[in-house]
Amino acid sequence: MFTAEYLLFCAGKSVDENGNLSLHGIFDRLYAESFPAQHRPFKAVFKLTAKSPVIEKSIKLKIALTLEDEEMAVFEGQLKVVIEQGNAVVPDVDLGQFVFPRAGNYTIALFVDGKKMIERALLATAIDTLREK
Repeated sequence: MFTAEYLLFCAGKSVDENGNLSLHGIFDRLYAESFPAQHRPFKAVFKLTAKSPVIEKSIKLKIALTLEDEEMAVFEGQLKVVIEQGNAVVPDVDLGQFVFPRAGNYTIALFVDGKKMIERALLATAIDTLREK
């Protein structure tokens, strides 16, 4: 039904009057003073391209944060889509409520209607590691 083209993490997203998408503050690692930690603003932006001729339905979204195969946080929601084959939607989800209990290499996975579409790594580390460089 869909293919996932990308999953990115950023501070914000905007679309101008011509439909041009801009992402602000794209990142693949988080630095924290201490753990557990949260990061705000924190958005997941992803692109879903339709493989079927016409899709008109509400899809179930799930974004799961895992560390060492243990689920740490989950976002679940619905997205209403009306899309034709070859076209795409580019939604964003606020993940500022996710808590990173400790430093580590986390995995964030996107599921659509229960099917894993894409996953990305996100490193959460102490800010001291940045200062040491």
